[in-house]
Amino acid sequence: MAILSYGPLLLGLVVIGLGSFVAVAIQRLYFHPLKNVPGPKLAAITSAYEFYYDCILIGKLHFKINELHEKYGPIVRISPREVHIRDPDFFDKVYNVTNKFSKDTFYYRFLDSSDGALATETAELHRIRRKAMNRFFSADAIRRLSLPIAANVEKLCKRLDEFKQSGKPVNLSNAFRCLVTDNTTDYVLPHGYNMLDNEDFASTFHKQTKMFVIASLWHRYFPFILEVLMRTPRELLKFAPPGSLEAYDFQMGIVRQTLEVAKSEKYSDDNVAAGIFNSDIPESEKRPMRVVHDTRNLVGAGAETTATTLEMIVWKVSNDPAILNKLKDELKTAAETDGLTSIDTLQKLPYLSAVIKEGLRRSISVSGRMPRFDPRNPLVYKNYVLPPRTIVSMDIPGVSLNPDIFPDPLKFDPERWLRPGEKERSEKYFVPYGRGQRICIGKEFANVSLYLSVSNLFHRYNIEWYQTTDHDLEMVHEMFAPFPGPDSNGLRAYIR
Repeated sequence: MAILSYGPLLLGLVVIGLGSFVAVAIQRLYFHPLKNVPGPKLAAITSAYEFYYDCILIGKLHFKINELHEKYGPIVRISPREVHIRDPDFFDKVYNVTNKFSKDTFYYRFLDSSDGALATETAELHRIRRKAMNRFFSADAIRRLSLPIAANVEKLCKRLDEFKQSGKPVNLSNAFRCLVTDNTTDYVLPHGYNMLDNEDFASTFHKQTKMFVIASLWHRYFPFILEVLMRTPRELLKFAPPGSLEAYDFQMGIVRQTLEVAKSEKYSDDNVAAGIFNSDIPESEKRPMRVVHDTRNLVGAGAETTATTLEMIVWKVSNDPAILNKLKDELKTAAETDGLTSIDTLQKLPYLSAVIKEGLRRSISVSGRMPRFDPRNPLVYKNYVLPPRTIVSMDIPGVSLNPDIFPDPLKFDPERWLRPGEKERSEKYFVPYGRGQRICIGKEFANVSLYLSVSNLFHRYNIEWYQTTDHDLEMVHEMFAPFPGPDSNGLRAYIR
């Protein structure tokens, strides 16, 4: 009887809820400033559309957006407040050094906090935060860093020699992630992680990292998930899936080392974490937990993206005898006068450079969209006037895999960077690191890692694949970086 007495109240609440939903739907469809932008009506009404493809289907929104562009054209409304544009010639309008577009903090919430430079909303604050790190990632600074990176490449080669002698297959996907993680943590933190010493190249850790990325997607919509995960008692993780404890310790290690630097009476200047505290940015920007977000983002973003590019290059080159032989011939000649450790020498090799550029283009290691908004002015695209604060996103695959710019875009073709005419067009639309004020700060760092790794791997070894196919590298889930399906075991090979 008590329940029945509340019946009218419950019915009233349902009616109010439905009425509110209908009112919002009508406003967003027929009276919203974006009402004329084409796209599915459900996406215009509710962000549940985005959530479904992002979280329920796990990283499928990218593929759905591709379908929408095929149906509706170069501009599509993908949520009540966001439009996505696929037009390579508009890329520089959104991402350039002169505009002061802001980042969409909702989208970048997957990074846990907007306190880090990578997820900072305003251009002004981003400039301040990035200033503390710029000198560590300049071309000159990274050139000096080439010796420690070369030492890690040599360490990887010694591990590969062990597999060569034993005749056992090696998981190169995991090996590359260990290499790049060591390169990054050695530079960003006081103490590197020495992951190359791990017997099986931390296989369970890398599997669990993907689960952490999935949790980050959910955190975008439920911004408490990552905090709950990081506050989970370490003892409980012993009962979690294999790799969970290692992933937890990895993240907490970054936090611990950064906080230890903050407590130091005198900061050294030999790692990025210390350099941030030692910089002349405002003291409010040196809050220890704010700097933690910078160090975590540098380590996380740098490792996955560069390793993905390495995978693509090694897989594609090894499977094309013409490319492989031409690259080996160039490296053999260079090695006669240089031990393939001088970055200045390597960057002057035309075919090696073409291979690396093609790997950066084809791997689309940053596959996610990059939402921006102009806080003050409308943005005009063709006949569409998008009011101030409209979220506008584009993505690197929309440029790098555009068949009008790069014919047969899925083909791995280093010659496109060497052929007259085609070379100039390719360079114009070469955007693997983004463009503008917020171009990837680790661009030079990644390039040095790629040159040293690719040159030494192909000069020293022949690779014979073991139970590996294109499917093991194919992007099945897009979670800001491309991820293969759950049945992928990565690139496995015999080293000869």
